[in-house]
Amino acid sequence: MTLEGNQQSNERLFMKHIEKSGIGYERPLETSVCNFVCDATNCDIIELLPTSPHQVGRYANHIEEVIDKALETMHLNEVSTISFQFNGEDTSVKLELNNFETLPPTYEWSQEYMLETSLELKEYAKVLFQKSNYKYAVAHYQRSIHWLVMSEDEKAKMNEKPVLYLNIAACMIKGEKYEKAIKCCNVALESNPNQLKGLFRRGQCYLKLNDFENAATDLKAALSLEPANISVKKELSFLQKRIDEENSKSAKAMAKYFQM
Repeated sequence: MTLEGNQQSNERLFMKHIEKSGIGYERPLETSVCNFVCDATNCDIIELLPTSPHQVGRYANHIEEVIDKALETMHLNEVSTISFQFNGEDTSVKLELNNFETLPPTYEWSQEYMLETSLELKEYAKVLFQKSNYKYAVAHYQRSIHWLVMSEDEKAKMNEKPVLYLNIAACMIKGEKYEKAIKCCNVALESNPNQLKGLFRRGQCYLKLNDFENAATDLKAALSLEPANISVKKELSFLQKRIDEENSKSAKAMAKYFQM
């Protein structure tokens, strides 16, 4: 083992030991399709490994993320041992990169290709969300935003950016990360303060945080945009119930105080 054969990558996500050096200078980039062989001795991770061919930048669990990021560091025909943590224990796989789609550097990507990549990531994130995989749905929505911004397509940014932030907010709500969800809703509402979905989701978060005043403001604004919306009406009804409960608690506490 030589020092040059060891590389620590992606903020300690994995360690790479090169067993056989690859050829050429090019490496897979995001969206590159790779053909590879991955051998694992840990039976617990075999079912979690990505399958070949694999498109770089698409992963749905920690193991897939490790292999995905490792592939981005490899050269053609390289064989490396990838070491990482899984469930608090050290584990490793042997990874061989057989071939991959060669792409121009990302700074040479066309506006159209960046936008296409953004939309594909959005759709992949949507699938992850539907499978309740909120952590990795957020990661791919964030990458979608990255390429959307990089595309410098102002019309697309105006249409897609609020949607992507609201999708992240939905993931955060599912994970009970209400403060982060509110921040995402704030970004989405910057371009259109009268966006029903943004007001509704932010109102939901304020309600979960017992911020009844802001919850009422947002939910009433949402209802004014769509008076027949059943979901908004239900949330307002629940808000009123919570307010009544808190008022009842306060009244009982005051009554108890004066009886002392």
